Amino acid sequence: EISLGLVGSEMCIETGIRLAECPLKSLFSDWRLLCASGMRLIILPLVAFLIILAVRFTGLPMSDMVMAIPFILLAMPSGANTAMMAERYDGDSVYGSMAVSLTTLLSIITIPLMSLLLTLL
Repeated sequence: EISLGLVGSEMCIETGIRLAECPLKSLFSDWRLLCASGMRLIILPLVAFLIILAVRFTGLPMSDMVMAIPFILLAMPSGANTAMMAERYDGDSVYGSMAVSLTTLLSIITIPLMSLLLTLL
């Protein structure tokens, strides 16, 4: 348990170090990063919502919680593993840190909106 906590802390520190290497303005000016974040936080949960509705209309016996869990997981921001894997395999870890930070910031808005959508089930 202790080692898992240390790994999580190290990932956050590493992401912060990489994020410090880029200007904050570039976080919101990169259209590719914004599109990827929109896909991650809006489009994928909406597709999951449509699939959940389709399953519900087929009449398969499933509880609401079983149908809601994939939707909730898809609405979450990118994990710090994105930046760590880029660092590990000589990828662009600064860009990975930017993706983690942007999706985390945008999820402040999108998670409540997706939660409202979930209440329509």
